[in-house]
Amino acid sequence: MSMPKRTRITVEASKTNPFNATGLELKTLRRDTREREMCETGTGEIFALRPLLSSTTSVDTTSYTKVFHQGSAQLLAADLSLPAMKLVIHILANLKPKKDEIKIDLDACLTQCKWKSQSVFNKAVRELIKKSFIYKSDTGKTTYWINANYFFNGDRKGFLEPLLNDN
Repeated sequence: MSMPKRTRITVEASKTNPFNATGLELKTLRRDTREREMCETGTGEIFALRPLLSSTTSVDTTSYTKVFHQGSAQLLAADLSLPAMKLVIHILANLKPKKDEIKIDLDACLTQCKWKSQSVFNKAVRELIKKSFIYKSDTGKTTYWINANYFFNGDRKGFLEPLLNDN
């Protein structure tokens, strides 16, 4: 019995990253600096002093959602089905900033995920609930809590501090 012949695929390599980052802008931040009157003690001359404080920094204007190490490890370990993985990506793409709840637009989800029926959506939802990525919310038929330990859109610090203070 002969082994099938393997073909070698040649892939071009690059010394630098060929993917140009988009959405980065330089912004100059100026602080409101009020004019202050100063007096020269030797001559008594009064003059105005206005300190100019400004800094230039780069700002990412592209929207993004953070996937935490625990979340990426869970994505790999969970061995999600293709529909469940598509639903995770749909959730990541549509998560509102600083929210731990998402209302999924069923028609948009079916279109973006290229599903022909709601039964595929329902199966993906059940799988994500079973594997602790989302949890059903009582605020709507297609509204779910997300596991903010896995992914979040924004800074969790400001979001989670009130919860820590309640305990």
